[in-house]
Amino acid sequence: MKPHLIIKLNNQDENPRYDYWETLINDKSNLSKSFVPNIDAIINKTYKIDFIASQNYKSKDKKWSPEEIRSGLDRIYRLILLTNNTTIPQQLIDDISFLPNVVYVHEGQITTSDIPRQELAATQSLSSKYSDNAIYLKEGHLWTKGHPRD
Repeated sequence: MKPHLIIKLNNQDENPRYDYWETLINDKSNLSKSFVPNIDAIINKTYKIDFIASQNYKSKDKKWSPEEIRSGLDRIYRLILLTNNTTIPQQLIDDISFLPNVVYVHEGQITTSDIPRQELAATQSLSSKYSDNAIYLKEGHLWTKGHPRD
């Protein structure tokens, strides 16, 4: 798996727009191998690494909502580094973090989990009796059934 960098930019008049990173896995028609000039210079020229730029989050609708923009979700990007080295140099992260247009940068994490087979999923869920005991339901009913007293 290729290493990923997560970068949040400061609020600028025009932040770059890219496809959502998971979309790019299946549809590579809109790949962009450039991001913002000062970050491109560090990754491409200093460290000699190519990358694919993408949005880290997907907007709820076709356009970012005012709430999503206010929270900065539209300014968080995922750069997929096109290298066989899975370790990102700490100095690369430090170099990017010192730039004035960067809020933060860190290594991206991807985790996967197998979905259990249907017949196993039912046996792994908590029983109702266990849940009732966990919240002391029986003891609670000794005190009240939840009805207001007259």
